[in-house]
Amino acid sequence: MLKTKRNRINAGKAFILPILLVFFILGSFVFHIASRISEEMSQSAIGNLSESLNLITGMVEALYQREAEYQMLIAEELALADHPEAYLNSYHSSSTIKKFSLVYAGETEGISNTGEVFDADELDFSGGCTVEGLLVSEAYVNSMGTWAYTMVCPVKRDGREIASLYVEYIFDSFDKVLPDKLYNKSATLYFMDSKSERFVLKPKGIGDRVAVDANLESFYRANDISEPDIQKEIEKGIKSGGNVMFYHEIQKKESLIYMWGLNGGSVYLIGYVPVEAIQREGSAVNQNMFIVVVVMLAAFFICCTLYFIYEKQQEKFRRIHDKVEYQQAVISRQNPSGARLLKKKMHAVKSMERRFEKQAENMTRRPDTEDAIFFRFAPGEGIPAGKRVLDYELPLLNAGEKELSRNISLLVRGPEKICIIGKNGVGKTTLLRCVNLLERADGGTLTFDGERFDLSRLSRRDAARLRRRTAFVFQSYNLFLNKTALENVAEGLITARKIPRAEALDAARRALDKVGMLDRADHYPSQLSGGQQQRAAIARAIAAQPEIIYFDEPTSALDPELTGEVLSVMRQLAEEGMTMLVVTHELGFARTVSSRTVFMEGGVVVESGPSRQMFESPREERTRAFLRTGA
Repeated sequence: MLKTKRNRINAGKAFILPILLVFFILGSFVFHIASRISEEMSQSAIGNLSESLNLITGMVEALYQREAEYQMLIAEELALADHPEAYLNSYHSSSTIKKFSLVYAGETEGISNTGEVFDADELDFSGGCTVEGLLVSEAYVNSMGTWAYTMVCPVKRDGREIASLYVEYIFDSFDKVLPDKLYNKSATLYFMDSKSERFVLKPKGIGDRVAVDANLESFYRANDISEPDIQKEIEKGIKSGGNVMFYHEIQKKESLIYMWGLNGGSVYLIGYVPVEAIQREGSAVNQNMFIVVVVMLAAFFICCTLYFIYEKQQEKFRRIHDKVEYQQAVISRQNPSGARLLKKKMHAVKSMERRFEKQAENMTRRPDTEDAIFFRFAPGEGIPAGKRVLDYELPLLNAGEKELSRNISLLVRGPEKICIIGKNGVGKTTLLRCVNLLERADGGTLTFDGERFDLSRLSRRDAARLRRRTAFVFQSYNLFLNKTALENVAEGLITARKIPRAEALDAARRALDKVGMLDRADHYPSQLSGGQQQRAAIARAIAAQPEIIYFDEPTSALDPELTGEVLSVMRQLAEEGMTMLVVTHELGFARTVSSRTVFMEGGVVVESGPSRQMFESPREERTRAFLRTGA
């Protein structure tokens, strides 16, 4: 006995040592991966910083261009005006523009919309900077004490320059396009005029400063950038209009300093960001990986502890079992009848254990119910008519404020077109959304093409897999406003179905052509009518080649003319054999196109049958009353 116990202890040690070795190797591997991830994420963060700066410079340059185009438009209007001075005085200052001035050809002084005399010689255009062909002056402090610049535009009449239009813009207008939370407010940002090397805009995240006390030299002093080589490289980069980025210690923190040129290098974005802010994402990943390793080690030691506790209990049970067998053997020799009684008792205990196990198994099963919602759908292509493909059973359905139960039953044999009609608020849309798993039911089962799913435990993966075989057309189109009709149709194929972009765009074009929208493929939703947007939504649905399409009142938001466009497309799909389930108020469509019609009221299917029979001779009085109102 003692020898057996020692063997078990040695076996436990032999079991632990290999696992410890595996965990040590795993920890080393995780540490190595964490170091690589930190380095790669730092490089990626630097790349992201460069992209952010490029984006900022692009937005600022776009603002310059918009100002230049606006000024050229005013110059054209002045050339057509009979009294240019009066026309100029009609313009007023704004948050972007402070002054308009007009100087006639051959003169150096002119008039301003503010009423003061304007002298063009006071401005310095020697830098040669231009925007859309218009000269831009050097930055200066205007009469309001704000940093500003001026662009000059010729005013031409009949091909002859009759005057020059000078417009003064303030740099504070650029503040709107600068981010205020760059790297969670750890990064700083200055605006610098490259010729004068003066900072013309208060940086984000920096304390208050007046406009004339900050320049590149003060930036050097404030951040202790005294190395001649670095200053020489910065000067060289600014003169060439290029970008400069380098590491330097600022306020006892290793930081990345950047100087980004825009508008041909006439203006620079200057600032810095601490390296620890750049590496924050990598540090977070390393911390999470360390937590994972610690949790794994803790779990390992807990498992080892539980294993030894289990072994100890097993040893105790073995000793008790050996003792019982010994006593049973003794009783068998001394009293055979007592041995039989003990044997019966042991059989009774085992029988009771089996009964408990059976009861526990029955408790895990869902009880049957009489009140259920049944849906059976059969897609059209490649499936024999009448084959049952989808069973939908909901003993009780709660979705938002809607509650559906009480013997709702529907059978659809493919390919069929089913229309669900009824007043607003009876649960038609809720029912349709639950069929497509857009809303969660409390319970029930769904069987699709022979595969059964428990709706109370349906995983996201299974729900997504089922939705890929169906399509849904919403009331409100649900198009991406920043994408064209073609991109809206192709987006789901690319993102959800992982179809190559070229193939997805081809499929999208075919779908748009099918609904008569190919000529509008490059239009955004704001450029389309309601009917055209809904047709684009239908094209998005059929591009996925679904087996069933659900329509949720697709014409409810459209006027009669646009409604006809959408219904025409749906009729075409019906003629091609597409299986459709449609919630609609268009009774004429339901009567002529659908093969069957379902009337719902109060969360209950009141009547269901062939559409012709439903509209000509409905069985239920509530159905007849609804059809008489036509609502």
